[in-house]
Amino acid sequence: MWSPGGFEKSYHVQHGTQGELSEEVTVRVRLEPVGDSRRATFLTHTSQAGVIVQHYRYTDFSHSESYNGSYSAGVDYGAADQGEGQGIGLSSDRTRSYSGSVNRQGTRLQRIGLFNGLNRVQQEMTLVIEVERRPVRGGALPSRKKRVVDALRRRSRRTRPATYRATLVRRIPTGMMRPAGEDPGQPVTVADPREVELHPGHFPQALWEDPTRPTLLEVVTAQLTKMLGRAAVEERRPELVRRLSPGGLLTAFERMTGPAGEPVVRVSRQKFRNQGATVTIQARMSGFTVTGGPFDAEKGEVDRHADAQNVSVSRGRTVPVGESGSVSDDSLGLNGGARAGEQASDSVSDHRGARRERSMFEKGKAYSVRLRVDYDLTFQHVARLSDGNENPVGDPVRLSRAAGGEVDVVMFGEEIEELRSRMESNVRLAPPRTGDLRTFTFLPGPAAQGPIQVLQQARLEARERGQVARVAVTEAGGVHRYHAMPDGTLRSDTPDGGFADAFASLSPELLDAAHHTGLDLRRVFMESETPGTFSDQVRTELSARGALPVQNDPAWPAPSSSPHSAPVGGSVAQGVTPPSVPSHAMEGTPFARSGRPSGVPDLSQDELNAQNVTAHDLGGAAHHLTRNGDRLTIQLPAAPDHHVRLIVADPGDGLNAATDLRSGTRDDPSLVRVWRRVHPDLVSSVVVHELSHVAQAATAHASGRPQGVVRPAAEPVEGSDLCVVPRTDEHAHLAGKWRAATDPATRALL
Repeated sequence: MWSPGGFEKSYHVQHGTQGELSEEVTVRVRLEPVGDSRRATFLTHTSQAGVIVQHYRYTDFSHSESYNGSYSAGVDYGAADQGEGQGIGLSSDRTRSYSGSVNRQGTRLQRIGLFNGLNRVQQEMTLVIEVERRPVRGGALPSRKKRVVDALRRRSRRTRPATYRATLVRRIPTGMMRPAGEDPGQPVTVADPREVELHPGHFPQALWEDPTRPTLLEVVTAQLTKMLGRAAVEERRPELVRRLSPGGLLTAFERMTGPAGEPVVRVSRQKFRNQGATVTIQARMSGFTVTGGPFDAEKGEVDRHADAQNVSVSRGRTVPVGESGSVSDDSLGLNGGARAGEQASDSVSDHRGARRERSMFEKGKAYSVRLRVDYDLTFQHVARLSDGNENPVGDPVRLSRAAGGEVDVVMFGEEIEELRSRMESNVRLAPPRTGDLRTFTFLPGPAAQGPIQVLQQARLEARERGQVARVAVTEAGGVHRYHAMPDGTLRSDTPDGGFADAFASLSPELLDAAHHTGLDLRRVFMESETPGTFSDQVRTELSARGALPVQNDPAWPAPSSSPHSAPVGGSVAQGVTPPSVPSHAMEGTPFARSGRPSGVPDLSQDELNAQNVTAHDLGGAAHHLTRNGDRLTIQLPAAPDHHVRLIVADPGDGLNAATDLRSGTRDDPSLVRVWRRVHPDLVSSVVVHELSHVAQAATAHASGRPQGVVRPAAEPVEGSDLCVVPRTDEHAHLAGKWRAATDPATRALL
């Protein structure tokens, strides 16, 4: 109902005194936002609810055969003498039958669960309802009447749209809402022509059609009309609408992204028995953009396959035979006869089946990712055989990039990092597309300056057209000619040592930065001694020039609650930033960032290492706390030892301290950064606050319930405040220092 075409459903209706008139009634319903569709009124928030979304896809194949046969034979003898007669006979029959069936069922389930709380919002809408009526033919007609009726069938009658005011109240996950004054604007997909190949298991959230391009329904309907005729397509239009709508494609999208695509539409051909056409759709993605996250999520996959075979065989035996006898007496007018016999048969039935199921459920930090999607369509005439198989007939019709739009998918951070590494290393999951592609000569516009921009625009134009772009660029060494492919790859007409492939692996951010700084990418490729990918070499050069591109945050960052690495915004050329646990400063109190008295030197590393902090200060969360220089080891009762390093550094604006939560091993300790101007008497309490957070997060993570990043203060909304325990520990520590202090000024400060 959100899409421009709305929700559409067709019904067959019969009316008239005898029900002799038939019509196809199509109802379309759509919701049109009043004002900005991205604005809503916040109503309430709850942390005691979540969302579970499941996509199902079923397949069911059945094949059955049967046979029945019988034959019989008999011998009769009869005699008569002077009105008296008698007869005798023998007979037998034999039967046999066979029946067998095979059934295969498959179920693919994709599931995502979000239990981060829900926001209840309200939007004003306009509900638009349209009804279209089209006469249909109820039975066979003479040829002359048939032409007239078929002409009338094409004349649809559409009623005037009915509009209603509506209020839509819905729930959206926490983190997908911001105050209107902080609106970052509509997320824009990065102009990145590199093809994105996703592993199975990504969860498609939503599909969006490109309003500037034909829809899948329009393209498929037009081509099938050429192949099968208007009547066949009109007959199957309701099914085409269901299968090719954005909501209907969600369950098939995962398979559509595979190397072979997915046969989404199967249509029969009228007047031709067992003939039809199959439409295979392959989704090609590019423009990888992180739009939201991280947020806690559970992704699940279930593959279920069931096979069943049923066989029945029966056979009748020849023996024993049947006997018959008869006696007649004309003088008395009596006739009599008797039959006796039995027939034996054997029957065997076999029923067997198997069911296999594979389930996988994962929890972790997830991100919303938006990608541009282009659809390659293959139309193939097929002959459908009695055994259930299909044989292609003739040559297929291929339409490259015939339609497109955008898709939102949910991925874990580890999946994003693997994808980024694979794209920067030019590793492909599937072989490049083969076949004839049209070629055009790319002429750069006046805005394209330099070889980097010319090649980038040529690749984008090739993706847009679905054709190969021939492009020539002038570099320091002369003129180089390339072929830019629709999937973003680049091929040189002359041997170049792999520079074209390396160039195609760079993200748009790196290419733009290299262009603005005048970096010679070919020189970097030939001379750089930096190990790793070409992207690593370019980053090293840009960093040396102070021109490394800035990474953007996701458009809708959700609250984080686990110490996992988190990709941030832009294209796939993005790094990871660990979440941090902050200790906020309070201006106007001794906890201000400038709380250290003037004239007192800044906090030194030795002073920080000498702070008197023990396991007792952590409220029983730790068994022991050992120190070795700037390293602390927290021995936890229900988790592995967690190593922490203390340093004097800037924790960020408005903070006295912050902790970068890491794995906590000896080689990868969590890092506590303490501000150099913290009051000398409060340094230990700040350290206690941070260590309490570390112990709380490490224990929760070890028990399977990670808590991660904690907000700095309790908010007047329903939910939980994970700072309660650290503040309690900090208060107990300060109370102990107050009791031990003898100086009145120190006591007053504490």
